[in-house]
Amino acid sequence: MLGRPTVHEPAQPEPAVVEGGVIWLLRMFDVADVVDLERARTLTIERGSTRTGRLTRGPERAAAGLVFQAPPLAFDAGPVTVAGLELRASVRLFDFGVVSVRFALDLAPGTPVADLARLAARLDAARELDGVARGVWEGFEGTLRDAIRGSHHSEVTEDYTLFEITAVRGTTDGMQALALLEPWKIMLAEPDRPIAQTVIDSHLSRAIQYYAVDAALVGWNSALVLDPDGSRDELEVLEIATARLLEMRYYDGLLARELAAVYGAADAARGSSALFRSPFAGVARRAATLFVEMTELYDRVEGAITLVGDAYTARVYREAAGRFRLDEASAAVKEKLGTLARVSEILQGEIAHRRGMLLEIAVVLLIVLEVVLGLVGR
Repeated sequence: MLGRPTVHEPAQPEPAVVEGGVIWLLRMFDVADVVDLERARTLTIERGSTRTGRLTRGPERAAAGLVFQAPPLAFDAGPVTVAGLELRASVRLFDFGVVSVRFALDLAPGTPVADLARLAARLDAARELDGVARGVWEGFEGTLRDAIRGSHHSEVTEDYTLFEITAVRGTTDGMQALALLEPWKIMLAEPDRPIAQTVIDSHLSRAIQYYAVDAALVGWNSALVLDPDGSRDELEVLEIATARLLEMRYYDGLLARELAAVYGAADAARGSSALFRSPFAGVARRAATLFVEMTELYDRVEGAITLVGDAYTARVYREAAGRFRLDEASAAVKEKLGTLARVSEILQGEIAHRRGMLLEIAVVLLIVLEVVLGLVGR
């Protein structure tokens, strides 16, 4: 009797694993108009504060792709526990008044790729992270008070998540590694539900590379990078882009409120019966002062960085700026600044008109007085 032929089951591919990496969770908020970073460094030097300079990738290290005009101040804040995970916390302070609290979760070598999307969903659901970030900053705020001008509390916040992967085991090509990582699941924090092919294609088509082994995918609220060197240039770039978006949102809201207040004050002044003092003088001064102050703050944010050439970091920044619609946010602020300038000009014109009218009245009164005195003298 012939035995049954042996059937060999096809070998199942081993699940993809990463060689290591870090998940970075950024929480940002506006705390001041301006920060004197050198003064802040002096106040925190015992806590190991440092400054960051220029960023680039590749042989053009001498000419950075992105240069900070005022490198931010950085200091460690120790470990924290969020959603049952131990994270490393640190703080970055920008001269235009933004605080970025970084939380880092290290990925051990051999971590299955399938776990990354689940981890992303777990962290995305950790709503307490915002409060923890505020608490981390409050631990430094008192020490830095002398370096802060125009301290305030703003409810406008921004958050961003960066998945920094060293490499995927067994791959030497960045695009191959991206396909195995399935970044659409990780960046969207969707570990289980099937993602449309159009979304998958969109993610892969936006990959930015410099070397064959690295790659960066930038989204609206998260990014994934393959960085075998561990240079963390992408983290610095995405952080400054998010900080600028936060400031534009903050200034846009602030200008909208101030313009409404100026309009209200101007309407109230229009009904004034004051004869010798223009009711618009105070409103005009306020509008002019606001314009000067807000223009200074806006220019500080706009000039925070300089892009040089078409280096890798500059390309990552431009991609982030496009995804964040930074140009639109900046244009909205510029439009409100222009409106404030026009309001100030109109109010100054009202004041000049009233002064001219009073001068004409004074001239007429002098003429009448001269005629009366002449008649009395006769």
